[in-house]
Amino acid sequence: MGEDDDHGRAHDPDAPMTATWSDVLSGAGHALLLFMVLLLGAVAVTAIIGVSGTASDLVTGAVGVAQSMLWTALIGGSVALLVMLTGMPLAWLCACAMRRRRSVAFHVVVWGVFGLLVGPSVIAVFSAPTDVGFLLSTPFAPISAVVTGVCVLYGWWRASRRARRLMRPHGPVEANDGLTPRRGSPP
Repeated sequence: MGEDDDHGRAHDPDAPMTATWSDVLSGAGHALLLFMVLLLGAVAVTAIIGVSGTASDLVTGAVGVAQSMLWTALIGGSVALLVMLTGMPLAWLCACAMRRRRSVAFHVVVWGVFGLLVGPSVIAVFSAPTDVGFLLSTPFAPISAVVTGVCVLYGWWRASRRARRLMRPHGPVEANDGLTPRRGSPP
């Protein structure tokens, strides 16, 4: 899980989807980045709609939107970073368990389910010590599940490019491909 995992690892045909720690970090970083873009975009739209009917002038409305964006970036970004750091070891274990699975569809399903569980899990953890457990029965739970599902899938897709590229055949496959020597190889 350290530097030795990231450098000098040869492609293992028996474990084609082997992920390095830097792959997991890269995937988590891409997922976090997409999550923050989606979160800030949603807050911007709702803040603009919210202040459009109540703000007395354009400057007041712009300040309200900017404050909403700033607080969301600070609080939401901190929570998202904490979730990412907490979830990375689980993602590492999941990636290790699936390293021998060649099916990209299987990986998409597993990482999609992993991502779908993140949003409601975070809501449950942060609402448990308070009396806002009802949030799991509101539209926030399925919306957060879809958003985090998409973000985790995007992070996996970006991080697994190397492994997927290595699994792809290098040119057209012929019926007797195993019997024909490759170009440039001795007969």
